[in-house]
Amino acid sequence: MIQKRKNIDSYRSRLAILIAFLALFVSSWQLVLTYDHNKLSVKPSLHITPKFELGSGKTGLFIENSGLGPGIIKEFEVQTPEGAYSGFTNQWKEIEEKNKLPLFCFAKGWPDKEATIKPGDEEYLLSLSESASDACILSIGRLFQRDDVIIKIVYESMYEEEFQVQRSFDIGSKELETFQSIVNKYMVN
Repeated sequence: MIQKRKNIDSYRSRLAILIAFLALFVSSWQLVLTYDHNKLSVKPSLHITPKFELGSGKTGLFIENSGLGPGIIKEFEVQTPEGAYSGFTNQWKEIEEKNKLPLFCFAKGWPDKEATIKPGDEEYLLSLSESASDACILSIGRLFQRDDVIIKIVYESMYEEEFQVQRSFDIGSKELETFQSIVNKYMVN
């Protein structure tokens, strides 16, 4: 009887240890899942977006964050047939001169090192002024047909995950048709 009691106690002890290890495993697994969920819940999603809202100050090329967390810019580069321009010093004037790009009509923005783009925010790279001349409005159409000018941004999340976005100035024929129809309406008014 005593031997049987010892066997039952030994079995219970082993079962308790097994349950404790299973609980530790489940807790560890839940910790990993929570960490992954937290990373996804603050993941930035930066885009380089052309906008055509004439007369609103929102015509040009913008960096926007459609993600859930801030995007921290680590590298910024503009690649042209005449060379690459990288770093965090505004180089649009040099790009304009060497590549004969019609940028004289634009306010020119260049991100700072470690610049943070918050969710829902947008920062301009090139922005047409609200009082732009007709020649400037037409020049944006020519500018956005250039597939040989590429902007590249490397950015990080709060968890130091690295991402990259790259886009040429060429907006594609469908967007260009939309732009042309906007310009036509604007020129009529």
